[in-house]
Amino acid sequence: MDSKDPILISKIRDRIAEEVNAHPELYDRCDADRVSRNDWSIERYLQLNKCDVDLSYHMVRDAMRWRKSYGVNARTDLDFPIEFHKIGAFFSYAVDRNGRPIIYGRIKLYKNFPKLVDVMKEFIIHIINRIDEQSQESGWGMVWDLRGAGPSNWDISFLTFIMGSLKNYYPRGMAYLLCYGVNAFMSGFVKLGLNLLNEESRSKIHILKTNELHDYIAPDNVPDFMGGKCTQSYTHVPDGAREATVVGIERGLEMAKRNGKPPNLVMNHKSPTSPTTPTIARLKGLDSTGSAPPTPSLNVNRLAYNVSQFNEDFIPIPTTTEEKIRKFKPDVSRNAWIRRLKGLLPISLWLPEYKYKENLLTDIIVGITVAIFQVPQSMGYCLIAHVPPIYGLYSAFFPALFYTLFGTGFHSAFGPF
Repeated sequence: MDSKDPILISKIRDRIAEEVNAHPELYDRCDADRVSRNDWSIERYLQLNKCDVDLSYHMVRDAMRWRKSYGVNARTDLDFPIEFHKIGAFFSYAVDRNGRPIIYGRIKLYKNFPKLVDVMKEFIIHIINRIDEQSQESGWGMVWDLRGAGPSNWDISFLTFIMGSLKNYYPRGMAYLLCYGVNAFMSGFVKLGLNLLNEESRSKIHILKTNELHDYIAPDNVPDFMGGKCTQSYTHVPDGAREATVVGIERGLEMAKRNGKPPNLVMNHKSPTSPTTPTIARLKGLDSTGSAPPTPSLNVNRLAYNVSQFNEDFIPIPTTTEEKIRKFKPDVSRNAWIRRLKGLLPISLWLPEYKYKENLLTDIIVGITVAIFQVPQSMGYCLIAHVPPIYGLYSAFFPALFYTLFGTGFHSAFGPF
């Protein structure tokens, strides 16, 4: 069977029309119109599901419902703050050698700010949706510039959201994903991300060397920060865009109205000379008069040491010749040597003082509990990284052993907790 078969497409189209007529409030009219006249909006799901009509219908229906609930069609460039456009972290750009438009992501500029992560997701979906509608069946490409990226830029939940959205709502849209400038540290995270995908999705992802980018994109269409010659701006700010503070306030008001609650916003209109700004009012929780509520205070008085006073009280410096000789004279007594030898194996210092009756049973239970989680987790990471699981046993056992022997106290904690 062929995904372009008009009979298959017609079956899904008729079922979608019946569903929209039965529940018009769940769908945007523009999406219903597109499905009724654009074969690609149905064909892409038939390709994904190997011409399974029933499964393809449900995915088309769910995608249309998601677009309505997520507000995909309602957003414009002006719904996102100036900073999102100006920083140039995610943007659409010139075409590749096959004429496909490209979406670029500068991963080092992404930070996981909890208050902004949902807005960032909406912003990226907005870019993907616009490019997907333009390219249609020809598809589009994506390039991730991973140079300079580190752990603070890697967000598995964000990556899972993007990949899940591409699979469920934009299937067969992305032709490829190029990972550019992957350093030795980030290669582990990239491999972890690849293992979250199926075989078909992994085949679209290519880890490039520096000199391989031009095999996909001509130098004249590559942005300057990647060594290209394209002069097209990737930090263009659309006319009418607002700052993040303004957009954030509007989103706060919108969310409050949506939940049926009064907006959490107080403004002081009584003093025209020094009004309380909405941002400060929301962040600091000012009352109706514009003044902050009283908060408890704590005053602490302590002696401010200078260097000489501190040394005199805590680190006495020898002044007389006798004191200097006594301080620097090596201690070669038997007890001193025993103390030095025990210092090489710290467990010999604290183990004699360990309270077996009080702590041994609970420490054994805690150790078994940690091992139950630590050992399978370490083996699981090895499977994800495609290395023998025995390495996970080594990584779970030997750190605990050496920490116990060479730790300076019995309060040893290790593992992922």
